[in-house]
Amino acid sequence: MTDTIKGIFIKNSISPNREELDAKNMAIAGETTRKFFTEGPPIKNWTLGFNITINLRKSASGPLMPRSQMMTPKTLDYDQLIKDLASLRVGDADISARGGNHGRHTYLVDKEELLISPHKYFDELVAKDKQACENNLPRSLFTEIVAHDSLLENAIKNGHTKEQVLDIHPLSEDEVVMVYFHGGGYIYSSPTVYMGGAADLSKEAGYRAFLPYYRLAPENPFPAPVHDGYIFFQYLLSLGYKAENIIVMGCSAGGNLCMNIMQLQKLNNAPQPRGAALYGPWSDLHYSTEAYQKNSVLDILSPASIEDAINYARLYVAPGREYDEDFKKLLNDPLVSPVYADMDGWAPMYIQSGEIEMLVDDIDDLAKKVGAKQNLITGIDHPGFDTDDRNLYDKFAGMTHAFNLFDEANEKHAAVKGFGHFARRLAQKH
Repeated sequence: MTDTIKGIFIKNSISPNREELDAKNMAIAGETTRKFFTEGPPIKNWTLGFNITINLRKSASGPLMPRSQMMTPKTLDYDQLIKDLASLRVGDADISARGGNHGRHTYLVDKEELLISPHKYFDELVAKDKQACENNLPRSLFTEIVAHDSLLENAIKNGHTKEQVLDIHPLSEDEVVMVYFHGGGYIYSSPTVYMGGAADLSKEAGYRAFLPYYRLAPENPFPAPVHDGYIFFQYLLSLGYKAENIIVMGCSAGGNLCMNIMQLQKLNNAPQPRGAALYGPWSDLHYSTEAYQKNSVLDILSPASIEDAINYARLYVAPGREYDEDFKKLLNDPLVSPVYADMDGWAPMYIQSGEIEMLVDDIDDLAKKVGAKQNLITGIDHPGFDTDDRNLYDKFAGMTHAFNLFDEANEKHAAVKGFGHFARRLAQKH
């Protein structure tokens, strides 16, 4: 059983109905295998492993799938939903089998640099953090720290210890690091789910990866998750990291968070990060393009429409609020839908999308806005970039949303190599 499929079983297994869920998952895997060999893959370049993974992942999204009747803020039980989401907010932290080393660092939101509001939307949240400090009960956050074996070995040769490598502090004055914000529509998933992929990226680029925790909706709606991501970026600066040595990266909602960090840095005349790698970035929360309907059958995202209270954007932006004109205007806000921001002066961006994901039309629009020409990638290899363009865009043939998490997809490995090309390109410019 592959790591990805095993992880889905592990997440489901925390349910009291473990045996029932295991039986259900085995049935899904068996039926998928039968169809694969009798009818062929749903998409030409899908492997059997990827096909099974996608079907298991879609099944695990049960709490977020549309009901028989569309939910409203009055009929959706938010407390029960939060309980149901618990199994989707955990992951397996053991990445040693793929050459990854893991540490965790916890820190307090009590430094002066972390108690400055970058925008009026954050004023209330910052005020609460200040009050917590005055009461000697500052809020705590944490980040996972990932380093591949090859990086660890080199660091030890250069006089560092394993403990130092798996700690948060800079290993050198000009160390380059990756900050990877997890996806999940700002309502589920966790940093641990992404640590295996981060180990692959650490091996490819030779950098340590930090995967910060941030609060989740609907109990902590917009802008709380963005606030925590911004705080972590400022925390790294307070430790001595330079903005120009930090590569921000994120999948889906994590890509949204990366764009908001660049946006807030620009609004406050602060330095940009070295670059941004955006994996299936959630750039526009309107759910208005054709791809949301066309690709909903095969993609892993819930097909709940924006009119349904169970929709990701509804739960993140304003849970319990009606889908009225004021709500629709809020979706145009650049800190909600970053595609509407002024992106001049942002760090160089490397955008990736899956050809059949529900967000693909929105990602196409983002790429057009920043002048990134589309490259279609098929197979396990990546050709590199034969262009001097500032911003880059790869679309991966036959791939779903968040395909970069699934080892069973050949294109996942090409995506890792694509990031390596991007990281080395950034290094040449510094």
